[in-house]
Formats: sequence, C-alpha cells, structure tokens
Amino acid sequence: MADGQILREVAAAPAEACAAYLCGAAHDGTVSRRHRTLRISQAVPGWLEVLQAALRRLGSRGWIDKEGASRSVWVLETSWRAVARWPDPDAPLEEVTAYVRGYFDAEGGLPQQRTSRFYVQFAQKDRVDLQHLQGCLERLGVKCGRMHNPSVRVAPDYWRFYIGAASHDTFARMVSSWHPIKRRLLESKGALRDRSQDGRWSRETPETSRRPEDLATAVNQSGKGCPGELPQE
Repeated sequence: MADGQILREVAAAPAEACAAYLCGAAHDGTVSRRHRTLRISQAVPGWLEVLQAALRRLGSRGWIDKEGASRSVWVLETSWRAVARWPDPDAPLEEVTAYVRGYFDAEGGLPQQRTSRFYVQFAQKDRVDLQHLQGCLERLGVKCGRMHNPSVRVAPDYWRFYIGAASHDTFARMVSSWHPIKRRLLESKGALRDRSQDGRWSRETPETSRRPEDLATAVNQSGKGCPGELPQE
C-alpha cells in the first residue's frame, strides 16, 4: 500500500509538479505499441498507487493490475504520455525538484541494508540524459560525482554517477522521494552512518567493487531511455 503521507503530498502538489514528476518516473516505463499506452511495472504496488494519484491530479487515469497469477509483478498502464522533451531549463524550482524526484524514484539507487555505507546513485544507458539530470541537481544545490562507466568490457554503454557525500542531506531534504520504500530508506539514513568514519558519510560505496557479472545483471534491470525515447514493446 502507498504511504498515506506521500499520497497527501501528491494531492496537495500543483498539477505542473505532478506532470514533471511523472516525466521523471516515466524513465522506468515502456510504451505499448499495441495499446499506445505507458506501462510501468513494480514488484510491489505501493509506488504505482502514487503514480495513479499523480495522474488523477492531471485529470488522467491509470489502471493497476497484477501480471500473471504466479508472478509478483504489478503493472500500471495509462494513456497519459510523458512529453518528449526535457523540462525547460528555466522551469520553476518546484517543477525541477519534482522531475528529479520522479527520476530518482524510477532509476535511483540506495543501499538496501542498514549496515551498508550510505550512497545515492543514478545509472542508465543514456549518458546525455544523465548529464541533463546532473544539471538539474546542481541547480538545486546538490553536488554530483563524476560520470563514469563501471566496466567498459561488460557494459560499454552503461553510465553512473553518485550524489556527493556532502550533499546527501540536501538531497534527502529537497528532493526526497514519493516511492514508499525509498522514502523510508532516506528517512532512516541516520542509521546507515558508518560509525568507523566518526559519523561522517563515507565517500566509498559497496558498488565500487561490484563484480562484472553483477554489473551485467544491473544493466539488464536499468538503462531505460528518456521519456521521449521509451523502450517499445
């Protein structure tokens, strides 16, 4: 189930911010050629209910169904289409923030265990799209690390960058998340401090030592295009 507080935030958000959020979230979607709809799938339906609420703010609808009786996959399908352009560079900060939040909820990464060092990462195949995202983040005062390819041999078209350690708190406060699981992880990040680093966030992450075969799995699970270039089914 979606978090009640998140749903209240969506209901109170301006329609323009909800549209920007959905443009970011659409990075996790595919376009059905047969039905001409946007489809986003998740293992749990909570985030899909948030997207459904954002669609309602725009006067649109989204349908959530379980895909297959034996699979733990839920799908939201909607005829609403993300605009095939990036947000205007001069857009209000509230819309830029909402776009980054939607992008993070779709493609951002966090440590899943409290014992792990804290990090925030973005990764996918479209380098230009990620560079634009970096520009949006820096406009919000969030410092980004260097764009890099973790393994040229395994995935030459796979790109990634981390949020700078000094900007973790700024990211959590300004961008936050409307994804129920990621929201909880961000809110509990105080428990993820590496105590061996005197309470400071470590600049190192478990991801830097990821094996090539693990990276290949991550590439298969990521790498969506920008909203105007969504994968086709």
